[in-house]
Amino acid sequence: LTRQGIPAAITEAYPARVGFQAGFLVPVNSTATRDILIGGFLDYSSTGGRVHYADYSGEVRNDHILSAYSIGTTLSGRIRNLKPLTLDFGLGARLVISKFKNEFSSTIGTSTNNLVLDFSSTGVGFEPGIAPSVSIFGANLGATVSYMFYIPTRLNSDQFKDAYLTFNRGGEVTIDWSGPRLGVIVGYDL
Repeated sequence: LTRQGIPAAITEAYPARVGFQAGFLVPVNSTATRDILIGGFLDYSSTGGRVHYADYSGEVRNDHILSAYSIGTTLSGRIRNLKPLTLDFGLGARLVISKFKNEFSSTIGTSTNNLVLDFSSTGVGFEPGIAPSVSIFGANLGATVSYMFYIPTRLNSDQFKDAYLTFNRGGEVTIDWSGPRLGVIVGYDL
């Protein structure tokens, strides 16, 4: 965009957005004060960015939409003798499928040009965390605090075989979902 005389800035990191996770935990070993649980989960996350410029002659827009779909497993330890609080410590491992859509659109007068480039990536992540909760009428309400350690992977083109996304001055563009995660728990004990 800057080669065309349009002022633009490069964004290195996208803002956090709300994601969703659904899962289950099954006790494999229990005592009066603690449980060991295993489980699985499905997860969805997304983020994005936009470069946009408009004036009297038209507009230029570049949207970047990034989403991730995960499937994983969890090993968790639960401390139950902190009444009314229950405290879970866990470690999750996940397979992450990332999708990146780069939509470019320009309108000059009555002429509009659109270009969509799709990229994808598959990687793995590990996530230790802690989750305090309280039980109210059989429902668990609480919060989660965790950190995702993700092994960065490059973005491969979905349209062109053996093509991948690179920076202007060279080097592969990679996806890295590493970072802190905060969540709200709404669960039910069977």
